[in-house]
Amino acid sequence: MKVFVNGELIQKEYRSTRSVEALTAFVKYQLSTAMNEFASQDQLSAAMDHTKRNVVVWVKRGTDEYANIKKIAALLREECTFWVTDEALSNTVTENKLSFYDQDSTDEQKFTGNLHDYEFLKQWVTDKCIPLVREVTFENVEELTEEGLPFLLFFRDPKRRDQDKMFTEQVCGFLVNFLQLPARTVTLG
Repeated sequence: MKVFVNGELIQKEYRSTRSVEALTAFVKYQLSTAMNEFASQDQLSAAMDHTKRNVVVWVKRGTDEYANIKKIAALLREECTFWVTDEALSNTVTENKLSFYDQDSTDEQKFTGNLHDYEFLKQWVTDKCIPLVREVTFENVEELTEEGLPFLLFFRDPKRRDQDKMFTEQVCGFLVNFLQLPARTVTLG
């Protein structure tokens, strides 16, 4: 079942039980906040899971910039973890700031555009949160096939992250779904 949030189609479809209870739970989850709050840089550092993609936002509450971030977080809640200053810390913000941290990396990628420009901001965050090369799993294979693009599978050693980067660089210009699969999950022959 296709799902729209704030009038926009989200990446993931609803694929669970079609009962009143299950649909109600799903809608409640979608309506819940998609952002985690932090009260200090230390709390953020301790709470952030670096095995996931993270978007960290320093912005005042009640502004257009905050509203834009809230909409984008609702759209991409399954792809990234969003962090925003709590009410008290947001009152001390003198300059808006948005940064992206890729999984298994401490490198900060700063957004240098205007947080008022919703479409540009959404595209930038989407490009960061949904990588060009995705991992295929039992849970997402149907969703990937429905995109209608052919697959190029890379059977990888999860310990060799350098190969992931090389694969991504080599296939950037092709119109196929780039997927990787931990080699330990496949038995050949």
